[in-house]
Amino acid sequence: MMKNLIPKPGDKVRCIKMNDDPRPVPSGMTGIVQAVDDIGTVHVVWDDGRLLGLVPETDLFEII
Repeated sequence: MMKNLIPKPGDKVRCIKMNDDPRPVPSGMTGIVQAVDDIGTVHVVWDDGRLLGLVPETDLFEII
């Protein structure tokens, strides 16, 4: 994650790289944050309709 910012519901994010998912969201894909849970997972509805969370300490993404 860039600049240690935590996105809020409604923010648009861009995936830079997912490191530990067997079927990662492609780099460059954008989506809208739906929620951030108690452990910090950022739940995103991606532009292709897929639902997959970002893990701030593992995945690289930016708020756009």
